[in-house]
Amino acid sequence: MNRQEFLKQFLSALEPLTPEERSQISEYYEELICDGLEEGLSEEEVLARFGSPEEEAARFLEENPRELAASEPFVFSPDREADTLDCSAKDVSIRLLPCEDERLQIRFEYDTERAKVESWTEGNVWHFRHTPARKRFRELFGIGLRHGEITVLVPREFSGTLLLRTQNGKISGEQLSPLSRVEAATTNAGIQFASTSFGTLTITTSNASIRVTDCTGETLKAHTSNGSLRAQNNAFDSQSWETSNGSVRMAGMRAIGFSAATSNAGISVSDCEAEQLSLSTSNGSVSVDGVSGDELHIATSNASITGSVRGNPLEYQIYAATSNAPCNLENSADPARPKKLTARTSNGKINLVFG
Repeated sequence: MNRQEFLKQFLSALEPLTPEERSQISEYYEELICDGLEEGLSEEEVLARFGSPEEEAARFLEENPRELAASEPFVFSPDREADTLDCSAKDVSIRLLPCEDERLQIRFEYDTERAKVESWTEGNVWHFRHTPARKRFRELFGIGLRHGEITVLVPREFSGTLLLRTQNGKISGEQLSPLSRVEAATTNAGIQFASTSFGTLTITTSNASIRVTDCTGETLKAHTSNGSLRAQNNAFDSQSWETSNGSVRMAGMRAIGFSAATSNAGISVSDCEAEQLSLSTSNGSVSVDGVSGDELHIATSNASITGSVRGNPLEYQIYAATSNAPCNLENSADPARPKKLTARTSNGKINLVFG
């Protein structure tokens, strides 16, 4: 049984589902499967963790006791024009969707006896607060639950600021209008953005992954711990990516300044262009494929540095060092060379080729 067959039977055992619930649950389990594959397991081994689709459906329903039938969500909006949304919640996800309306809106389905919601406007800032009255026995990041997700409808013409905070809930958004500033912070859940332009994008979580795809802007800062970093085809003037105990995989990145750091995990970067590029880890390998820049800094320990660098080696001042392993680079401090490459590790080989 492959993942498509598993999910089809699993979702069938959960019927009836709304389209939104089906999408959320599918996305969550796809992420669980991908995390298992990144651990080195086969798809068959990952699915075996769940048991049969029927067993996993029974466990899901037991841990999330409610009827899955849909009801109408509450709709909130600012009482006057606002260029900033300050949204704070707990134990729910926050999802950003584009809309054709002229004003920001929030759609949120929740139990008024089990949660408190406040909405008010001060100046040009719309404040939205969600506070649970009491904790459920267990919540799977709001997946499939009656009040599991706050949906923020962002007008096509809106170009302001979104300040988003939650706990134990995912934050996601894609194909939004260009936004001047977005700050997204959560815990124990992932953050994803796609196909959007930002002035500044700041992402913070823990114990979960961050994924950003096809986004552009001036500044991007992403930080997590015990979670992976995944990025593809992003162009920001400044990009800073940081995690620990999680791997870093990136492709098609463009920047003036670019840095990616982790520990106890590997870094893999391909087709990346930056004037200053820094890749740093420990106890994990660094693999580069077609990276280029004026200043390249690559460092790790107890692991190898391998791959390819665009350009002619005679363009680079090279500072390479390792111990207890071979290094194919020849050091040169020739000041006539306009670019710099630093590669340092220990107990691991250095093998970088140019072309």
